[in-house]
Amino acid sequence: MKKYEMTPAQWATARKKIEQTHEESTHWNDKVLGVVELGHLVVTPAKYSKDGQKLLKKAVLSTKVAVDILWSDKPLPSFKSYQVWPLPCGVHTFAGWEGTYAKEFCEANPDHEYCNPVITADHAS
Repeated sequence: MKKYEMTPAQWATARKKIEQTHEESTHWNDKVLGVVELGHLVVTPAKYSKDGQKLLKKAVLSTKVAVDILWSDKPLPSFKSYQVWPLPCGVHTFAGWEGTYAKEFCEANPDHEYCNPVITADHAS
């Protein structure tokens, strides 16, 4: 499973590499097992009054489109420049792939604190 962010135009081009059209329907080709188009994710959440009735500030959305792809084999090289690593597992994951994503996250980001948690004296055995 890989996670990507790209402009809508970039996604329109990239998706053509993993789509297949048959008669009048379009579906994902055999390069992928699944695709979830998450769209424009929230960068800054909306802010509401204490009672939750009044919107004080609108949410800010990313200008990029987020897409999760479960590849059937290796990802297409043309997707690599769009890959992102949200702190596991982001807003979406394919069921059962959480551990795989966490492992790949740490391989790609070996110095990240997520991969090297600090153990305090209170938690030491």
